[in-house]
Amino acid sequence: VGIVHGGIIATLLDEVMARDVWDLSGPAATAKLEIRYRHPAPVGRPIEARGRITAVRRGGRVFETTAVARLDDGTVLAEADGLVMLVDPQ
Repeated sequence: VGIVHGGIIATLLDEVMARDVWDLSGPAATAKLEIRYRHPAPVGRPIEARGRITAVRRGGRVFETTAVARLDDGTVLAEADGLVMLVDPQ
């Protein structure tokens, strides 16, 4: 059909949000992820995903995050909000 599966877009957004936390504070995992799909993602087009931390809670162990995936022409494909928590290494 020429459209990227929504789960791939969700994974991309999840990764950029969790990676921000991991790089800042160490091992982390997503506790909550909410995706809003805005436009179908065409196969074969570059997609840029950017995430950021919007708030820190519970003594620096829980992070509110947001992310957006766009095409190179600025078309927003999807937006996400999430909660990312630090995890204790096993």
